Amino acid sequence: MQSIQITQLVNGKTASVVMPPLRGAVGGEAPALVPGPDVIVGDLPDLEQFGSAGTQVGLGLATDACNNGDQPINWFALPNTDHPVVPQNLYRMSGGADNTTRFEQIGQSWMKHTFGADESNACGFGCNTNACSQGVQLCPGCSDLYFASTNADQNSIGSRAWVNPFTGSFPSNANDHSGHIHNGVSHRILVEVDDLNQNLNEGATYFAEAQYVTPHEYAWCQANPGQCNMFNNASYRQFLVSGT
Repeated sequence: MQSIQITQLVNGKTASVVMPPLRGAVGGEAPALVPGPDVIVGDLPDLEQFGSAGTQVGLGLATDACNNGDQPINWFALPNTDHPVVPQNLYRMSGGADNTTRFEQIGQSWMKHTFGADESNACGFGCNTNACSQGVQLCPGCSDLYFASTNADQNSIGSRAWVNPFTGSFPSNANDHSGHIHNGVSHRILVEVDDLNQNLNEGATYFAEAQYVTPHEYAWCQANPGQCNMFNNASYRQFLVSGT
């Protein structure tokens, strides 16, 4: 897991925030890309509510993926099964005199199936689209932003049960929604309203997490053990919650 922001809490309040340096960065230069494909979560810029049902709300987390490797990463849309899937999670830290004695997962989503890569440079790695199939691959050094609304699109989210979380493999029908209907929270980050209610959770802090699980990195890791970059694909960020 690669943190994108380190926040120091004192008595449950933010005392300092540090943005850790990117691996390989020297001075103001772009960091050197690592051998092989290496998708990371470069930023989690937004967390929004997109629906509700009964005592629950459905959230979506924006993700900006970056390729920290010198090889393209396959981003082919379904029914092709060679693309990353993105689980989203929400956690709460609370309890005790300083609200730091209990850390709980209070929400999770199904798996967002990626479907096309922008070739931006959000991580500052130096996007290189040479020898890369733009759109269906995330090129070396490039980034791909999915808005919170995109990651909350219920028709693009498939069950976690279909996905091998280690290899990233899944069947071509892993996004099948036949046989059920959606309400305002289906497949999104499902959270009980009371878990967010500030009258019930005074002083609590909240952290959202996303991960990119890709079969391409697993296959590359098996073929190139010295270029195995599949264990740094998750990042987290603190978000403020207000209201009841």
